[in-house]
Amino acid sequence: MKSELLGRKVKSTDYAYSLGRVSALEKYLLPSRYFREAAALPTAKEAAHLLLETGRFTSSLDENFDRNDLDGFLQKEKDYLLQEMKNMMLVPLIWSIYQQEEKPEKALSLAWELGNEFILSYLRLKIDLLNLKVISRGAYLALSEPQRESWLLPGGWLSGAQLNELQQRSFSEFGQVLEKTSYRDWWMRSYDFFKKEESFLALERESENLLIQKLREAKCYVFGPERVFAYAVARRHELKLFRLVVAGKLQQLPSEMIQTRISLTYVDG
Repeated sequence: MKSELLGRKVKSTDYAYSLGRVSALEKYLLPSRYFREAAALPTAKEAAHLLLETGRFTSSLDENFDRNDLDGFLQKEKDYLLQEMKNMMLVPLIWSIYQQEEKPEKALSLAWELGNEFILSYLRLKIDLLNLKVISRGAYLALSEPQRESWLLPGGWLSGAQLNELQQRSFSEFGQVLEKTSYRDWWMRSYDFFKKEESFLALERESENLLIQKLREAKCYVFGPERVFAYAVARRHELKLFRLVVAGKLQQLPSEMIQTRISLTYVDG
């Protein structure tokens, strides 16, 4: 099975065409400021029009679209993205990892077989953030340790001992455990917002920001699959932001609430 997924032996330089194509596609990715501008517009129609006009999309929305139309539009964009990326990733195992990326525990088992350090590092980060969110919410809601434990995923950078110590602490003490880890600043930004608003919105946004910052490291690779993988994940993230903004406008949520949830994008900064 492994050899079947790995396919023929692919050299880093074999990605020259794929990287050229991705380099061109990256120029169409939207900075986060466009999503914030769209969120500030009066209607969902205006928000969608702004994003459709400034980004790269293969389908369109009718003028008087509803939530079902939005879902159909986004599904078409996802389907197109999948087909486009399948042709550029070259190695079936990388394609399989990308398909499972939103289920990182499954993607990680495939990534260990692949052995690509960048993809492994990204997935392990994602697992850590999911675990930290589970423990944070569990502590705040006073869930029992067995309840939280059942939702934790193996394979992240944080050790079992660190996760266990977090589970022994109160919500306000998490910063002490994370003080000497790479998640210190993530926690402080999230916790500061929580103290003011008693909301986990910042925790979600800051988690997305960390993942996007990790994906940007792929730009340092001259050859290989890293930048192709990163673009594919970043484009998927862009479609999530599109849904966040336009669906929020359809629901007539306050602009400030939508904007609070908008994270960085691959092309910011």
